[in-house]
Amino acid sequence: KCYPLLPGGLLAIEAVFMGMTSTEQVKHELANNLEVLLLLIFMVAGIYFMKQLLLFIFTRLLLSIRSKTVLSLSFCLAAAFLSAFLDALTVVAVVISVAVGFYSIYHRVASAKPEDDLYDDSQVNIHQREVLDQFRSFLRSLMMHAGVGTALGGVMTMVGEPQNLIIAKAAGWNFTEFFLRVAPVSVPVFICGLVTCFLLEKTKTFGYGAQL
Repeated sequence: KCYPLLPGGLLAIEAVFMGMTSTEQVKHELANNLEVLLLLIFMVAGIYFMKQLLLFIFTRLLLSIRSKTVLSLSFCLAAAFLSAFLDALTVVAVVISVAVGFYSIYHRVASAKPEDDLYDDSQVNIHQREVLDQFRSFLRSLMMHAGVGTALGGVMTMVGEPQNLIIAKAAGWNFTEFFLRVAPVSVPVFICGLVTCFLLEKTKTFGYGAQL
């Protein structure tokens, strides 16, 4: 339920066992970064309760927008905005769960088996298999755009990524100051990311541009 925290603790224990650090040094680092750790705990816990809302947002986007290019830009923008204030990994996980949900429904209908294996296309006829491959490509491109969007949005704010919190704490920046300090780099990169998303969908290169 609190994904990033447990592996972090295991890494610290492994570092002590390997002699890379001491328990006293780990304790010192924990004390120095306690505010950051607590904020991460509350962010991850808060995301768990917001998962249904995020599912609703991305599902509505998928069902409401007809243009693939606009839909791709919307997924990228929505993921970037959410990742600027929430945990980026969880936003990606929600997008994947939306895509798997839609894919599983179509796969069950195409194979005419209510409990079929999503990796098994043997029960799907040739025509429907072609449509299924196109549907996979469609969902795959949306997930990639959303994944890039989380990276673009996550670097822009103090709470977008865990390392941003550490940087802001060490530099003594508040939320607004952090955004303004990184804006000369993060904003142009964000614009370039949206332009790249648009061009990939229009040129249909590298497997992008598949229609539903």
